[in-house]
Amino acid sequence: MIQHYTWMCEELASQGYIVVGINHTYMATTRFPDGRMIYSLLNQKKQEGRQLPKRWKQEQFEVAVQDVKFVIDYLSKFNSQPTSQFYKRLDLAHIGMFGHSGGGSLTMRMCLEDKRIKAGVAFDSGLRGNLDRAPLHTPFLEIVAKKSRIWADTEGKIEREKLNQLCKSSQPVMTIIELDNVGHGSFTDLPLLLHQTILTQVLSKYITVDLDASSIRAIKAQSIAKNVTINFFDKYLKE
Repeated sequence: MIQHYTWMCEELASQGYIVVGINHTYMATTRFPDGRMIYSLLNQKKQEGRQLPKRWKQEQFEVAVQDVKFVIDYLSKFNSQPTSQFYKRLDLAHIGMFGHSGGGSLTMRMCLEDKRIKAGVAFDSGLRGNLDRAPLHTPFLEIVAKKSRIWADTEGKIEREKLNQLCKSSQPVMTIIELDNVGHGSFTDLPLLLHQTILTQVLSKYITVDLDASSIRAIKAQSIAKNVTINFFDKYLKE
């Protein structure tokens, strides 16, 4: 859902990168060029029990892999058509990808599977769909929110340990950076929206429990994430 990550997309665009976002049909509400609206099924699936949405999301994950490949193919088509506004303007030899949560897992999968992607960044994501394809050979940066809910329970702790093991087996191309006192929602636009109110700004200064999105700490975490992401992509994509 690209509309949740303007904080990172705008930063990349300001640094000279061409940013392409994907709304994966059925996972996110999507409007097609002919005006059709396909609404997200995510909330509906969550109401059908614990295991069903888990299986459904894994199926959609595999579809999303094909979505990304399709988009890169389409960009190649744009780049080669004289009538396209992007004609010969896309540097498809230096493609980077970033994602948050499931999108970060997808980024990891694409770095494993598609050699056209030269560098990847994941914000607070696990290894979904990637365990049998480790280790990584494409430069990869994982930025972890230490107070994130996805690492909190037993399953999350196991997942975190697997992530650490993957990093060790993928040296020197994989790096993990940990950010203290921020949660999973800190990597969306929500902190920026909530930070517009005086109330949330004041509460952020005095409440020590992580609000998972609405704190000043989240704004600082985004600033760090932007800086390290730009430096990472500049190193591996702009050389």
